[in-house]
Amino acid sequence: MILHVTFSTWLAGQVRQAVQRRGLNDQVIGLEDCLSFGPINPADPLRRQRWLAAQLGHTEWQAEHRRFWQVALAKRPRHTIAWLYRRDAGEYAGFLEFIHRLGNRPCEIIDATDSLVFHTETQARRPLDNELVERDLFSQAHPLDAANRRDWQERWQHLRSENAVLRILDENLELVSVPLSHFDSQIMALATDRFRKGAYIVGKIMSVEWDKAPYRSQVWDIILAARLQTLVEAGQLECTGDPLAIRYSEVRLPAK
Repeated sequence: MILHVTFSTWLAGQVRQAVQRRGLNDQVIGLEDCLSFGPINPADPLRRQRWLAAQLGHTEWQAEHRRFWQVALAKRPRHTIAWLYRRDAGEYAGFLEFIHRLGNRPCEIIDATDSLVFHTETQARRPLDNELVERDLFSQAHPLDAANRRDWQERWQHLRSENAVLRILDENLELVSVPLSHFDSQIMALATDRFRKGAYIVGKIMSVEWDKAPYRSQVWDIILAARLQTLVEAGQLECTGDPLAIRYSEVRLPAK
């Protein structure tokens, strides 16, 4: 049995479709957690759930990720393939946590970083074509070598030692720690003296970040919504409704 380990439900869906079309019996799992934000030392699901509730006011986050790690790191013999996608901060962080937990056990890697690139005109994450998942990517699986294993483990250990609350991708598609207020200046730059939907501001920042070369997905909407709330509470923005409910609330600069 071949196990494909991915680090988002989105990529898991793409790989699963490709597996089915090929008539294979491979198992595919995807991490629902996003380790680009919140505590990662350790990356305990329950601890992270408490942090999201306390710091971001997000009480709907599910701590049901233990099952993923149990399956991904099961000791019974199997052929494990981990999918690496460095254009998404959350996916890359999940991959590094996997390599950290993997230790010295064998694994194969498929690097999809340059194979899955997205149309940007719709400001949405969608693959150019599912064929990109199938086009020889399965045959490109290669054993995790000692040098890469060591490098990735050292990179993640450094980020774990910093244990920041937010991690984004730099121009080399490597994760770096930043403060939770990192995107505040962009939020304020998009605010005007007229009310704007919170969803517009959040979506604009996410699309602008993606359009910056190299293309990369940096931050989840729940982080930006929480920053909207913080700026409203600080008096830097005015809001109608609950700022966390970005589709139903509007924000503007304070009236002069």
